[in-house]
Amino acid sequence: MSRKLFGFLAVTTALLLGALAAAPPAAAWRLDATIGQPGAVTLPQVSVSDIGFPPLPPTLTFDSAAGPVVQRSPAYAGAQNVVANYSVQRNTGNGADGWVTVTPRRDIVRQIGAGESQVRFPAVFIQPTTGSGNYRIVFEFHWATDMNGYLGSQSWLPNEMSDHACVTTLRPCTVYAGYVEVGAIR
Repeated sequence: MSRKLFGFLAVTTALLLGALAAAPPAAAWRLDATIGQPGAVTLPQVSVSDIGFPPLPPTLTFDSAAGPVVQRSPAYAGAQNVVANYSVQRNTGNGADGWVTVTPRRDIVRQIGAGESQVRFPAVFIQPTTGSGNYRIVFEFHWATDMNGYLGSQSWLPNEMSDHACVTTLRPCTVYAGYVEVGAIR
């Protein structure tokens, strides 16, 4: 093997391995409930950070690099309306039953055309007004025909450590399977 080819292969392999090592792990969200005939959903990893827009101070922020991708329901061939809701829940200390929603409901509506198979929703960007504690993101999706005939619904909860990522440097942050614990800004 020539020196040039060997050098090229070594550099290419190093770049490829570096890119693979830097890629975030695949999220492993858990399907919490299904009703009717919804489509498939691919969810992003949600990061915990502190983002501030001067002159305001940094605020606890849940965000993602990309939005969820939602497939059409197999129950209807025409155009479908899909309503999504992303919410932040905080645990009140009562274990599995202690999760309460701390962000207002904001429905996001997208349409999957008759000839389309999927639609991408906006990335997550939520800034709850609560402080330190245990948090998780909940995703809900509802499918309907273009004439508002119900097709199905799904809700998703975090399940693995790969569902959240701590990227804040301003406060303690630890990811656990199914939730993230954040402390006060230092």
